[in-house]
Amino acid sequence: MCSGLSVPSHYCREVEPLKIFNVVVAGLGGQGNLLLSQLIAMAARREGFDVQTGETLGMAQRGGHVNSFVRYGHEVHTPMVPDHEAHVLIALEPVEALRSIRYVGDDTKILLNTKTRPPLSVSLGETKYPNVNDIETALKSMGAEVFAFDAFELAERAGETKSVNVVMLGGMATLGNSSVKVENFKEALKEVVSEKLLQVNLQAFDFGYDAVASLKSERDKHY
Repeated sequence: MCSGLSVPSHYCREVEPLKIFNVVVAGLGGQGNLLLSQLIAMAARREGFDVQTGETLGMAQRGGHVNSFVRYGHEVHTPMVPDHEAHVLIALEPVEALRSIRYVGDDTKILLNTKTRPPLSVSLGETKYPNVNDIETALKSMGAEVFAFDAFELAERAGETKSVNVVMLGGMATLGNSSVKVENFKEALKEVVSEKLLQVNLQAFDFGYDAVASLKSERDKHY
């Protein structure tokens, strides 16, 4: 068992780096999960990559679990990301990162939105929401590199709380492992977002970019 929160032992193993780049977006219905995966796919296509996308939905219309997958590279045959082989896991809600822990390996970088959306069962006192720090510890126990920050607060500062997904897109753009240039992420955003909301979303993107850049800088000081 990995340290911290309980993680099945068969998840605690090393995986070999992949030639295809794998992204998993984990969130709840209504968080813009599918739009975020669409933006990542569009940016990858602008780089000239072959791209496959897919998703699994769990009562998405009622705020249920949603996983989206984006795979790109020279040649991609299936959209589903194999277990332990995500290069990037973007979690729009903390517990959703745990639900997607099967995709995490020691080559995974995780963008973790620390703003929680506890289910109704927590409000009713039927279950207990785990501590976010314990969630982060569990993810790190898999060997993943975790960048945890409040994307909701950054979206709110940009002027649109629904732009949490765009904040996370900006975070992915600064990780440095995606082989997609920052301008192509932004061009994808310009293709999809209406002119009325474009500046707000570009601001949200920049806030996410800067937040992860700052976390990377702090981490580099300790190595």
